[in-house]
Amino acid sequence: MQGVDPELGSRVRRLVGEYGVVRDSINAALAFLPDAAADLAEFPSETERVQELDGACRELIDMLHAADARAESLTALHRSIADGRCTEPAETYEKSVGAALSRYDAQTTRQKYARNKSYIEFRSRVWEVQGEGAMPPLTDAIPAEPGDDGNDSDELEIGGAHIDYRCPLTAALLVDPVINSACAHAYSREAVLQYIASAQQNMVRAKCPAAGCTENLSARSLREAPDLRRRVERGVALR
Repeated sequence: MQGVDPELGSRVRRLVGEYGVVRDSINAALAFLPDAAADLAEFPSETERVQELDGACRELIDMLHAADARAESLTALHRSIADGRCTEPAETYEKSVGAALSRYDAQTTRQKYARNKSYIEFRSRVWEVQGEGAMPPLTDAIPAEPGDDGNDSDELEIGGAHIDYRCPLTAALLVDPVINSACAHAYSREAVLQYIASAQQNMVRAKCPAAGCTENLSARSLREAPDLRRRVERGVALR
């Protein structure tokens, strides 16, 4: 039996890195689409273009899944080569990728997109411009297909979740919002920094001020929230 090319492991590792670049490019495009769609959604004449961007968003999600499947299969292949367990690398890779892509293709439209964070963000941004109140669940926008049932309804409700744009410290709309990495609650920057400083002066550990949350809070745990800031600003402008 012919042995595996000793250089194959290095080539496979490089391919994994190349798929990482592909994923970054797709994610960058997915991050751009919500803003572009929201801008177009302000004009009734651009409805068709918004729908085209919706389709583009779904296509990018499909592409990202395919890139993930190939990268994961290559990573597993690299491990098997390093362990000396792989004798048919091409067949092993194609079988692994084919199985992953077939499983994805077998999913319904709802299963592919209704819980996808990028698609939820896209639809949410468009709804902020065109809709009123909380966005309905994405199951209302995606027709049921054979294979869809009511068992996932609670999880799918995330697509229609109401987002609170008020700071738990000031009870006012968020201003220059930041997010606590520990719990994902958002606060107005100045208010939360003052809150943390006050806790430090009293020599106590600051806790998240959101109702029912017990996570720790510090200046280091805060992260920027540019998407949330744009959403708040857009909501104020549309009032």
